[in-house]
This record gives sequence, structure tokens and C-alpha cells, in this order.
Amino acid sequence: MLALQENEAREMGENEVTRTRVAQGVSVPFLALVAWAVGLTSGQALAAGAEFGPDVASSPALDRFTPEQKKQLLAGKAVYEHVVEDADADNPSGRAKAIVLIHAPVEECFRRFSEIEKHTLYFPRKTVSRVEGVREDGRVSVYKEFDFKLKTIRFHVLYTIDPEAHRIDFNLDESQPGDLKASKGYFQFFAVTPDTSLFDYGLINTSVGLKIPAFIRSYLTSKDLPRVVTNYRNWLESGGTWTK
Repeated sequence: MLALQENEAREMGENEVTRTRVAQGVSVPFLALVAWAVGLTSGQALAAGAEFGPDVASSPALDRFTPEQKKQLLAGKAVYEHVVEDADADNPSGRAKAIVLIHAPVEECFRRFSEIEKHTLYFPRKTVSRVEGVREDGRVSVYKEFDFKLKTIRFHVLYTIDPEAHRIDFNLDESQPGDLKASKGYFQFFAVTPDTSLFDYGLINTSVGLKIPAFIRSYLTSKDLPRVVTNYRNWLESGGTWTK
């Protein structure tokens, strides 16, 4: 287990190690956001380190970000936020989100991400992403597996897909057996310019059982988010040739 954790720390870099301490409950100022910009290793991304142009920098779509967050996004890095102050018994891990800019139109970003069974190509540790059917209310049932070497995490979610909003909301399918107690969040794409999009991935509530090791819980509930958005950006911009 220790070797696995050390390997993960080396892969993610020092910023990821710092995030681990906060995610495990170190106190921070009330209602403050814990935010980091997560960089990429060389060769990971087609656009890694490439700055976005002035048309992107001046877009109103970036007005909601702080100057530092905007700087990181324009440098091709992911902005990560983990809010732990409102954690409680029902949502012990708080809320987390990761956002990145992508060199692609919003329609293309959403269309390719909606190919759910290809999520295994860029989601860290995800080995199964299988569509099992569509409910009468339109929600899509998806079975997932995540390989953490020492343990495989299995569960079902229900996706609500909204093509007009370029958004997918998800909730744990509690009617199916699985290793999670709660899983609620969203994936959303926003147009920045005709050829540039924002990818926003948020976890609103993720709760796991006590039998799952703490380091696995931290990745499931927050730490993997920056890698999801940057991996997807890498895969999309490479035309599907990038591999995790």
C-alpha cells in the first residue's frame, strides 16, 4: 500500500501531496476555498504549457475566475477547488471541482465526452464504463469499475444527459449493489470562443464505506478530478491517440 501511495505522489507532484492533507480534514478558514493549479508532466498534453490567445483571455466566460485562476487556465493548467468546511456526516469529503480550457468547440467537447464507454481511455484507474440501459425517465444507467491495485471499486450511476446545456448530471444508483454510499456530481462544458471550451467537473457528494482505505477514498472524492479534466483534454486534442 505504501509503495502505491508513494508512486501516486510522484505521479501527481507536490501540489497533490499538499491537497491530500487538506482533504483529510486539516482545518482551513471558514468558507475559504482551497485552490491549486495542477500542472502536467512533459509529453502528457498536446497543449501543455501552451498559452491561450487574447480572444480567450478577454472572454466573459472567464470573468468568474480570480486573476490567479485565470492565469493558470490560460497557461493550459487545471484549476482545482476543494471545499471542506461544509463537510458533515452525510457528505464527509465536502465538495470538489476541477476546470480546464480545451482547444475545441463546445459541441465537439460534449459529443465526444458523451461516448461514455470511452471514459476508460482517460479517467484515472477506470477500467469499466458500461452503459446498461436507459430508464423510462431518460436517465442512462452506467456501471463503473476503478482499479486501485489493492481493491477494485464497483458501482452504478444514473446519468442525466442534457445536450442543449452541454451538461451531464449523475447520481449513485442506489437500487444496485456497489461500494459507494453516495455519488453525486456533474460534467459541464462552456463555450469560451468558437474554438475553445471550458470543462468543469464537480463532485457535490461522494461518500464511501469505512472498509475502503483512506487513500482510495481521497482519490474517489476529490484528488482525481484534475487528472480527469486534463486527461480528457489531452485525449480530445490528440484526436484520440493520447493514452493515460
